[in-house]
Amino acid sequence: KRHGINRSVGFVVGLPGEDDEGVDLSIAMAKRVQPERLQFTRWTPLVGSPLYQEVQGHGFHSSVTKSESEQDEVDHAVNRMYKECGRGTLSENLKATRQKEAAPGHSG
Repeated sequence: KRHGINRSVGFVVGLPGEDDEGVDLSIAMAKRVQPERLQFTRWTPLVGSPLYQEVQGHGFHSSVTKSESEQDEVDHAVNRMYKECGRGTLSENLKATRQKEAAPGHSG
């Protein structure tokens, strides 16, 4: 950071075996590193894959197939991570990203 290099850190949330303790550790790391860009991405198994069958209705993935209006434990974890790191909520971050992408001159 002091050399002018912006850091970007991404976390994948909701992998099989992850629990609240893992989420807490990820939050602590993000707070410690304080990157300029921070992203929490939901892990989603491919429908019909062995991992999909394994996590369907269990643990963090209480509802793998859901409507957009529903939130499962992974969605709540992602929102908590953004909030506790002072980055708003997932929906706020998605809205900001869409606005940037729609801006004239955006190159992706």
